[in-house]
Amino acid sequence: MPVSRALRNLLKVRNLEVEQHKAALESALNELHVLENALDTAQESRRLAGKCAFEAAPNEGVDRLAFQLQRNVEERRESWIRTQHAAARERAQDVRAQFMSKHMEQRQAESLAQAAHDHAIIQEERRLQRAVDDLNMQRRISPSKKR
Repeated sequence: MPVSRALRNLLKVRNLEVEQHKAALESALNELHVLENALDTAQESRRLAGKCAFEAAPNEGVDRLAFQLQRNVEERRESWIRTQHAAARERAQDVRAQFMSKHMEQRQAESLAQAAHDHAIIQEERRLQRAVDDLNMQRRISPSKKR
């Protein structure tokens, strides 16, 4: 008795679900990585604009003002990226939890299929052993009938 078609189909579905959730997890982690890099860039740009504003000569008021405005823009950009980063981190955690759940379901389906396969092998071995026992019993009975 082989593993049922329904069980094989369940295993296929679980494998596909795991692959889909794995791809979603990779995408979420890539998005998180991109935002981390953008945050680093924004922080560096803000620091650089602040440093230039501080180092601008007093007679370069326009330059100093431009660097201060640039620093303010970078601060707002950094704030926006932080918000996006926090949301992306939450999404990545949710997707990771979903992936782990689907992975566990896949492993359960695999275990169930393996148990069904093992049970089928045991049943076949028992059937073969009964056939051998029946054959041996017939051999014992047959010689005694001939006498």
